[in-house]
Amino acid sequence: MDLHGITHICDLLRLGYSHPRDGTEERGPHINISCPLAGPPNRRHNDIYDSNNSCSVKIVEDGPSLVKCFSGKCGFKGTWLRILQLALRDNKDPAMQQLLEDTAKIEALTLEAIVERNRREIERSSHRDLYYEMDKDVIPETRWDGFRDKIPQYALDRGLRLETCKRWGLGYDTYGKRLVFPVRRRDGKLVGMQGRDVTGLSERPHHNYEGFKKDHYILGAHLLEDGKPVVIVEGAVGVVKTDQALYPEACCVAPLGEGFSKFHADTICDANPPCVYIFTDGDAPGRAIASKIEYQLHGRVPMRLMECPTDIDERGKKLLDPGNLPEAHVQHLFHNAKPILDCIRWTLPLPACPA
Repeated sequence: MDLHGITHICDLLRLGYSHPRDGTEERGPHINISCPLAGPPNRRHNDIYDSNNSCSVKIVEDGPSLVKCFSGKCGFKGTWLRILQLALRDNKDPAMQQLLEDTAKIEALTLEAIVERNRREIERSSHRDLYYEMDKDVIPETRWDGFRDKIPQYALDRGLRLETCKRWGLGYDTYGKRLVFPVRRRDGKLVGMQGRDVTGLSERPHHNYEGFKKDHYILGAHLLEDGKPVVIVEGAVGVVKTDQALYPEACCVAPLGEGFSKFHADTICDANPPCVYIFTDGDAPGRAIASKIEYQLHGRVPMRLMECPTDIDERGKKLLDPGNLPEAHVQHLFHNAKPILDCIRWTLPLPACPA
């Protein structure tokens, strides 16, 4: 009920009221009145003639007003219509009965209103559950202390500069002989770690440390900047080298595997990028991952494709991994990326590295 309707009823029932207040974002505009349940025959207050403005009524232009009485004994919580029904339940005055009928017409909950109210409550509940689950994923920073501020020669041999390693907060697992990449949420909290074998002897080049949920979190999320283009690279070394070539023009992230989930897409879209660039490996698995990325982001943000070449360099190393490309080549692919319209259209035969 609007302010005029509330104060009009208060005048009829001889209830006191204060000036209306804007209130907080949660409570909204409201007015404090003396509780209709204070007098006989209700006796819900310690002092049945309590005239304190202890009852808060929400001001609503169209729909039911919520009411809460802050008196210790009363504690009523419900709708404006309900508190009036309780207050006037033994009042046989035709004028008061007509007042209840008129109020019911204004305050009645429509089916649409009930559906919308339930939808909002479910949405709030799901968000609370999601944040609770996310907080359970946080790893204590003490878990990172053993890897902190250690950069193996392997990182430099792969073309990473020390300032880049510091920007990404890379570390080294001395026991496992791995270059370690910390995975952090956008708020900077540690949620996972992935290690890259530096010896070349391990049967598993990549190792996900305990507690890392790859389907929930994406490497590089803590470095996303609002309003900047985002480049999605497949692997850990590749994403750091791509960032080294493109920052500060663009931000880079990596899903660290063959999947790309809705959680990954939501994290990227929350940064409001003007465009997302897909830059996966140039082999068949890389193209399959690119298709998954395109599917999750389709219709949410403009996309462009950076096709990784499949050449072999003078050392015999395949260039189909973004982590093996020269920085100038990465910049060339970024500035010449082709738009993705209805779907990804690959170049056949596979693209070669420009001279």
